[in-house]
Amino acid sequence: MHWVLTIIVWVSLLALILSALFGVPYLYTATGVAALVFIRHLVTFDDDMPGGWSNPYDDKEIMKKSRRELGIKFIVLLILLALIYIFPALPDFGDTPLIGEISLPQ
Repeated sequence: MHWVLTIIVWVSLLALILSALFGVPYLYTATGVAALVFIRHLVTFDDDMPGGWSNPYDDKEIMKKSRRELGIKFIVLLILLALIYIFPALPDFGDTPLIGEISLPQ
């Protein structure tokens, strides 16, 4: 369970940094990062199957662990999407950039 907390902390930190730098609401950034993490795991899921790249010796524990991780990542993504849907005002928080407006020279 230690890795679940680690993933949540890193996703939150990345979302906070990106939100602060670019002025994107925090909830949208967190949802985007969580979606990328889930999709990356889904795309490479076959590597954890018996005989796959990460599981060449047909270890069933590797497959079970990967399935459990994928499920948790999916649940986190669903929770973030539900928060956006249920509380429409929530994404308004964190939409002020720290670096200000970037103006291009003319």
